[in-house]
Amino acid sequence: MPTEYRDLRLSAGASRFHETHVVGATTGNVSVASSLLDAKQVARLLHVSESWVREHCNGKEPQLPAMKLGQGKTALVGFHLKDIEEFIQSQRDRARSRATTQGRW
Repeated sequence: MPTEYRDLRLSAGASRFHETHVVGATTGNVSVASSLLDAKQVARLLHVSESWVREHCNGKEPQLPAMKLGQGKTALVGFHLKDIEEFIQSQRDRARSRATTQGRW
Protein backbone atom coordinates (compact mmCIF):
# COMPACT_ATOMS: atom_id res chain seq x y z
CA MET A 1 0.00 0.00 0.00
CA PRO A 2 1.41 3.44 -0.87
CA THR A 3 2.79 5.45 2.01
CA GLU A 4 0.12 8.16 1.88
CA TYR A 5 -2.65 5.56 2.44
CA ARG A 6 -0.87 3.40 5.02
CA ASP A 7 -2.74 4.91 8.01
CA LEU A 8 -6.07 5.42 6.24
CA ARG A 9 -8.40 2.94 7.95
CA LEU A 10 -12.05 2.45 8.85
CA SER A 11 -12.78 1.91 12.49
CA ALA A 12 -14.31 -1.51 13.18
CA GLY A 13 -17.62 0.01 14.27
CA ALA A 14 -17.98 2.15 11.15
CA SER A 15 -19.99 1.04 8.17
CA ARG A 16 -18.11 0.73 4.91
CA PHE A 17 -20.28 3.54 3.52
CA HIS A 18 -19.55 6.07 6.27
CA GLU A 19 -16.81 8.57 6.90
CA THR A 20 -13.21 7.38 6.66
CA HIS A 21 -11.13 7.97 9.79
CA VAL A 22 -7.38 7.97 10.26
CA VAL A 23 -6.68 5.75 13.22
CA GLY A 24 -3.76 3.81 14.65
CA ALA A 25 -3.11 0.21 13.69
CA THR A 26 -4.82 -1.69 16.48
CA THR A 27 -6.51 -5.09 16.37
CA GLY A 28 -10.00 -3.56 16.18
CA ASN A 29 -9.45 -1.84 12.80
CA VAL A 30 -10.20 -3.01 9.28
CA SER A 31 -7.99 -1.88 6.37
CA VAL A 32 -9.75 0.35 3.82
CA ALA A 33 -8.13 -1.76 1.08
CA SER A 34 -10.27 -4.71 2.17
CA SER A 35 -13.54 -2.68 2.15
CA LEU A 36 -15.42 -0.67 -0.39
CA LEU A 37 -15.17 3.10 -0.36
CA ASP A 38 -18.22 5.26 -1.02
CA ALA A 39 -18.44 8.22 -3.42
CA LYS A 40 -17.73 10.73 -0.63
CA GLN A 41 -14.51 8.95 0.36
CA VAL A 42 -13.36 8.70 -3.27
CA ALA A 43 -14.12 12.40 -3.78
CA ARG A 44 -11.89 13.22 -0.80
CA LEU A 45 -9.06 11.06 -2.20
CA LEU A 46 -9.30 12.64 -5.67
CA HIS A 47 -9.97 16.19 -4.37
CA VAL A 48 -13.11 16.49 -6.49
CA SER A 49 -16.81 16.84 -5.69
CA GLU A 50 -19.00 13.88 -4.86
CA SER A 51 -21.16 14.68 -7.91
CA TRP A 52 -18.03 14.46 -10.13
CA VAL A 53 -17.38 10.96 -8.77
CA ARG A 54 -20.97 9.90 -9.41
CA GLU A 55 -20.93 11.28 -12.97
CA HIS A 56 -17.64 9.54 -13.78
CA CYS A 57 -18.71 6.15 -12.46
CA ASN A 58 -21.84 6.36 -14.64
CA GLY A 59 -20.05 6.58 -17.99
CA LYS A 60 -18.59 10.09 -18.27
CA GLU A 61 -14.92 10.12 -19.28
CA PRO A 62 -12.54 9.53 -17.64
CA GLN A 63 -14.56 6.64 -16.25
CA LEU A 64 -14.00 5.61 -12.63
CA PRO A 65 -13.99 1.86 -11.86
CA ALA A 66 -16.98 1.21 -9.61
CA MET A 67 -19.07 -1.64 -8.27
CA LYS A 68 -22.83 -1.10 -8.30
CA LEU A 69 -24.66 -2.78 -5.43
CA GLY A 70 -28.36 -3.09 -6.26
CA GLN A 71 -30.45 -1.71 -9.09
CA GLY A 72 -31.95 1.59 -10.13
CA LYS A 73 -31.81 4.83 -8.21
CA THR A 74 -31.51 3.09 -4.85
CA ALA A 75 -28.32 1.23 -5.83
CA LEU A 76 -25.20 1.88 -3.79
CA VAL A 77 -21.92 2.44 -5.60
CA GLY A 78 -18.70 1.16 -4.06
CA PHE A 79 -15.06 1.55 -5.02
CA HIS A 80 -11.98 -0.54 -4.23
CA LEU A 81 -9.02 1.57 -3.10
CA LYS A 82 -6.67 -0.36 -5.40
CA ASP A 83 -8.87 0.46 -8.42
CA ILE A 84 -8.85 4.15 -7.52
CA GLU A 85 -5.05 4.12 -7.12
CA GLU A 86 -4.76 2.48 -10.57
CA PHE A 87 -7.12 5.13 -11.99
CA ILE A 88 -4.90 7.90 -10.55
CA GLN A 89 -1.78 6.28 -12.02
CA SER A 90 -3.39 5.84 -15.46
CA GLN A 91 -4.45 9.50 -15.48
CA ARG A 92 -0.94 10.54 -14.46
CA ASP A 93 0.60 8.40 -17.22
CA ARG A 94 -1.88 9.76 -19.75
CA ALA A 95 -1.05 13.36 -18.80
CA ARG A 96 2.69 12.70 -19.03
CA SER A 97 2.29 11.06 -22.42
CA ARG A 98 0.26 14.02 -23.71
CA ALA A 99 2.75 16.51 -22.30
CA THR A 100 5.71 14.63 -23.80
CA THR A 101 4.18 14.57 -27.28
CA GLN A 102 3.39 18.28 -26.98
CA GLY A 103 6.93 19.06 -25.74
CA ARG A 104 5.82 20.32 -22.31
CA TRP A 105 8.00 18.00 -20.21
